[in-house]
Amino acid sequence: MTGNRNIIVIGAVIVVLLLIALGAYVVLNNGDDRGISTVDVSVNVGVRVMDLANDRPVTGACVYFAACAPDGTSDRDVHAEDLTGDDGWAVFSVNYTLDENQTIYLAASNRKPLLESDFAGRAFNGTGYLGEWKAFNYSVLYNKEDHKALVSCMFAVDMDSGRMI
Repeated sequence: MTGNRNIIVIGAVIVVLLLIALGAYVVLNNGDDRGISTVDVSVNVGVRVMDLANDRPVTGACVYFAACAPDGTSDRDVHAEDLTGDDGWAVFSVNYTLDENQTIYLAASNRKPLLESDFAGRAFNGTGYLGEWKAFNYSVLYNKEDHKALVSCMFAVDMDSGRMI
């Protein structure tokens, strides 16, 4: 009987030590076994479609918003889509969690899935490049009924919070 009690006590001590070791591992690795920190980024993207021939906004144009990693390994799936309003604008609001080694490109287009040529230059990543981008604009061509239009995409960064606005 005493032998069984000793085995139970030794087993309980081993379990407690394993739990303490596991807790220390989780705390030291910040809950991530790669030791990489992450950052949450909120992106608000305004997309305006203009009819260049008539110099007026295009109402009801379907535009898509997507993000892609620069290595091309991630997909270019559309994260959001919307129709432009009377003023030609569609607004997307998307949240991302990026790790410190991840960079994403942003794009908007009337094509689905978006092509690689639709993606603009580097927008932001989890290491703080966000601070280098106060704002930037880029444009892609939008074709509707065989006449050209311009899709203007505007991204801005709130420098105080470090978030895209």
